[in-house]
Amino acid sequence: MYLMVTSRPNLSAAVSYFAGFQYYATNDHWVHLKLVLRFLRGTVDSKLVFRRTEAYDDADWGNESNGRRSVPGFVVELYGSTVMWATKEQGAVAMSSTEAELMALCLTSCEFVWAT
Repeated sequence: MYLMVTSRPNLSAAVSYFAGFQYYATNDHWVHLKLVLRFLRGTVDSKLVFRRTEAYDDADWGNESNGRRSVPGFVVELYGSTVMWATKEQGAVAMSSTEAELMALCLTSCEFVWAT
């Protein structure tokens, strides 16, 4: 399980399958488990390559329909996959579009640090 979580996500199906037979494994299970171990030995030099982590944000400024509060939104991509996104009305009224963007950037930065 440790190998699968930390370095080998391609083992998840095998780990899940064999975990179901942990208490009553037969000789057939052991034979197939040895095949998985041979696969691991043969792919020791294989590596996963991850792309960089990115975050995007934007905010409108002082929308009349919601009492002049800005509405920021953000997207965080971790290794090329979107892992979190949100949009929420800001708690304070921004005095300029720059301030609205900075408040959105602060929210995005907090989420980005938490995700990475």
